[in-house]
Amino acid sequence: MFRRTIVALSLLTAVAGVSCHRAPVRKTSNGVPLLAGALIPASTTMVTAWDVPENPLTDTSLDDSRLSKDIRWGYKLFTSTAVEAKAFVPGKMTCANCHLNAGQRERSLPLVAIAAMFPEYNRRSGRLYSLNDRIVDCFWRSENATGTLDPENNSAAGVEKLPSPTSKEVLAIAAYITWLAKGSTVGKNPSWRGQNTIVASSLIPVSKIDRKQGEAIFLERCTSCHGWRRPRW
Repeated sequence: MFRRTIVALSLLTAVAGVSCHRAPVRKTSNGVPLLAGALIPASTTMVTAWDVPENPLTDTSLDDSRLSKDIRWGYKLFTSTAVEAKAFVPGKMTCANCHLNAGQRERSLPLVAIAAMFPEYNRRSGRLYSLNDRIVDCFWRSENATGTLDPENNSAAGVEKLPSPTSKEVLAIAAYITWLAKGSTVGKNPSWRGQNTIVASSLIPVSKIDRKQGEAIFLERCTSCHGWRRPRW
């Protein structure tokens, strides 16, 4: 009986020891637990605007391989697009201006685990999209990537350089977004995706959209970040 009691106490002590030494819950810089262990909660203040739960620049598991270098550069492109991809971005916009906390904040277009959903059908284009296709769309539509003259071409006419699915910048951003999906289930939509959808009752019919008014609002409120080049329409 005495021996059984000792064994039981030893087991309880071991279990207690394990429970006491569990990994601490990760928190934002102002002490709020991360949402689902992955995202900065939308309810946090702007104190957490620069918190990045998953940062490849500080991840010691990444090595000197080509893929690891692309992941790190992809993060830099994502957080400083106008500097790292100035050939594509005529204004000052950065991916992280819309996808806050480097794409890791709830209700701010988070991209954690999104790569596991591609390829997927894109209704706007009416075809199957790869992740790289979607990134090119962001360059064109969200950052006005109208292109610049390729500095490597010295001809009088020059060659306009535009983002494509095989551009090195696009490949690097895709590497970073894919890295954010490590451990995710392929084809499983994360619960935080699609929470920014505008309800149908609030949508303006295309026939009532005033392009001139939209241009005036853009010039007044948006050009400080986006810059201004007349869109291709």
